[in-house]
Amino acid sequence: MALSRPAGQWPLILCGPMLRKVVPGAVHVFLAVKSGASVRLKVRQLRSSSWNGTGELQDTIALGKNLHVLVVQCQAATPLEPGHIYEYDLEVRPKDSSQVYTLGSLGLLDGAYSLGYAKDWLPSFSLPAGVGELKLAHASCRLPHGDGWDMLALLDGVIYDKLADPGERPHHLFLTGDQIYADDVAPCLLAMLSETGRQLLGWEPQELLPYAEGTSFVSLDTQPAAPHRACPPLGHARARFIELKRKYRPTTTASRAACSDFITRAELIGGQSNLTSDAADCHLLFLAEYYAMYLFAWSDALWPREGDALSAATAQEAVPAPAAPLALGDEMFGYLQALDEFRSAASASRDLLLRYAETVPRVRRVLANVPTAMMLDDHEVTDDWFLNGEWYQDNLSNPLSRRLIRNALLAYAAFQDWGNQPEDYVPGKKGWDVLNAIRSNAAGVPPIAQVPDLADTLLGLPPAGNLDQPVNAADRKRWDHVLSGPGYQALFLDERTWRQFRSDAVLKEKGAPELVSTAALLRQLDPGRLPSGPLTILVAGTPVFGAEIIELVQDLEARRRKRPEAADFEAWAANDAGLANLLRTLLRFDRLVVLSGDVHYGFVNRVSFLHPPSGKRVRLAQLCASALKNHSEAPSAAEFGVRERYLTKWRGTVATGGPQWRVGLLNQLIDHYTRQIDQARASGAPQDEMGELLRTRFELRQALQLGRAPVLPDLPGAAHEQARALMRSFQLGGADGWTYRVDGVQPQYQRYHLDGARLVVGGLESSTDLARYCVGHDNLGWVSFLLGADGSPVSVTQMLYFDFRQDAHRLSGSVPDRIDVLAASVSLTTPTDAEL
Repeated sequence: MALSRPAGQWPLILCGPMLRKVVPGAVHVFLAVKSGASVRLKVRQLRSSSWNGTGELQDTIALGKNLHVLVVQCQAATPLEPGHIYEYDLEVRPKDSSQVYTLGSLGLLDGAYSLGYAKDWLPSFSLPAGVGELKLAHASCRLPHGDGWDMLALLDGVIYDKLADPGERPHHLFLTGDQIYADDVAPCLLAMLSETGRQLLGWEPQELLPYAEGTSFVSLDTQPAAPHRACPPLGHARARFIELKRKYRPTTTASRAACSDFITRAELIGGQSNLTSDAADCHLLFLAEYYAMYLFAWSDALWPREGDALSAATAQEAVPAPAAPLALGDEMFGYLQALDEFRSAASASRDLLLRYAETVPRVRRVLANVPTAMMLDDHEVTDDWFLNGEWYQDNLSNPLSRRLIRNALLAYAAFQDWGNQPEDYVPGKKGWDVLNAIRSNAAGVPPIAQVPDLADTLLGLPPAGNLDQPVNAADRKRWDHVLSGPGYQALFLDERTWRQFRSDAVLKEKGAPELVSTAALLRQLDPGRLPSGPLTILVAGTPVFGAEIIELVQDLEARRRKRPEAADFEAWAANDAGLANLLRTLLRFDRLVVLSGDVHYGFVNRVSFLHPPSGKRVRLAQLCASALKNHSEAPSAAEFGVRERYLTKWRGTVATGGPQWRVGLLNQLIDHYTRQIDQARASGAPQDEMGELLRTRFELRQALQLGRAPVLPDLPGAAHEQARALMRSFQLGGADGWTYRVDGVQPQYQRYHLDGARLVVGGLESSTDLARYCVGHDNLGWVSFLLGADGSPVSVTQMLYFDFRQDAHRLSGSVPDRIDVLAASVSLTTPTDAEL
């Protein structure tokens, strides 16, 4: 099997149609095609004889010789209304042909995965009448060769089952991060991406990536002209492979040439950059590869096929034999042995990749039928992207790391952000300027190829020699965006590119960052750009309030090992100043639902806030769904391995008056518990009571050592009540203090049965074994709301779909025969005294 079909055999539409931003007045659809074209989008009510809107012909943007993209818009003649189902079609007119194609004539409305769910049906969508009708799905973290079944494909069955019901089918899909994994690619997929990418762009010469010193380069070409070297997609070459290769140096001219005319990605990234990815040997590097990754993640058009099934390169194709004969002496034995081990690893990941490939047509259909909004996280770029101040400085000053970050952001702009905020991709706007940097000219090469740093200011990348002077906010492209609906507003936070790094007392420049700087928070949540509504949905990729004990363990591990990247040390709670600034900024929202991903476990937390100086009370529902296909390496650890006390209830205090607030508070709390312990000993208190007092004091002392905020047990007793009162009343130098309480919500367990693609509701079951607080298996979140008598939202419910048995049948069958569900609800009413 060839790594890629010749471009002449590609279908016209390479990716899409993907339904992106939909509002009553306009519909936006993304598509990628293999040749330049003019495209028209048409929208109408289901089965209507006339179109509600017929957009103007719009020209695609050339990203390469065989890659042209567009977010095409259709203005509605009359505003689209809730309670109806709308369908859409495309007219595609290639520049090199007189033909006019529609979705039907292109064959996308036929076959097992017709984009309309039935022969000749068009893709469709509906709008919610209000919060009470709103149905949305959310998820993150979709790794092609991750364990388990791709849960995004489950949404295909939900749509199919609710296709004719405008109030029950999903109105939004929110993808909260890691839509692709650029830093961990299956070797067999990476080989296909590299070969396909070369054809997509067709640049002459191919992109050249700089070494750390900036004068040597590697190319995507398999046989680059001297002095450039090739960097083929060899994938998991890993440290042992490199070690043996260096140890057993070839001794003949032919074998030496075979081993030295390329550099593996592990050698390149490990030796020439400061990246911290654990899978650097399987990292996307070239802009062509980032483009290709999006096409393969969201469409089946370019995947190779065996009969009707999608296939993939074999391990032998992904790891070809050396071009020249190797010497057969003992000196080559270790090298060839490592090569065989690498092929075995590539073959194992290929099995998981093929299971992913089975679901890609379903995912393509989902994306054609649900308005989808997205936000990037780290894996769209590289693992640990801007993890801390040291990482920021080391990698933005490194030419290779900087190029990789730049390529990733340019691809994100074209494939994700354009559809999020199409109003920013018109002449005179920052998005349009980004497109102009990557738009190919008549010779087939974009400006960015001649001037690699052309778009750095737009991307927020300061000059390598002046990293302490950030780019002016007015000169940058913004990734945060707002989506409004009847009675609600969804705010998508950019937690990656506006970080603030302050020195940590223990970790120095390796300390946890403020995920959004104070100034950026005010810009992103500026009341002047936000519509009003009784419900605010905050899309924050990293949970604002996660599983506290898991985050505490990450904190301890990062400080113990002095390696924050080993513990993903970047939770909101890890930087108290950043968390306090976020809470202060959210003061004006009375009902707040936070949707998050990132952490590879799903849960629901109810959070109650009190702001003593103003008397303000705020309710926050924290809903997390993660991962779609990349579950925790030890899902039972997230589900069972923590004490209920820590997972379900805790209290804390956050102040905005600076980091020293907690030192005084912790010392007062430790003194308080020391007095309580002395009194308990003198009075002969029961052993359990003594143990709880001692354990609490020990944890407070640890918090003081680590610079952490205090956490108190939610237990009865005068000692704990007095401590909580002390936290509520504590202020240092007039600091603006918050107190909060977090309760993990124990869900109800349900089970659904699957009939092929269709989701069929089975009998509800109750099981204490499965009614856990956290789910570490692959999952998808389904969110709905309940209204009160006055029409305002009084509760939110998340149904977390997952397959509890996925470890038992890791590779068996493409569709499970049942799906497990945890349903948990959180009140959105103002917190009472008892809840604080």
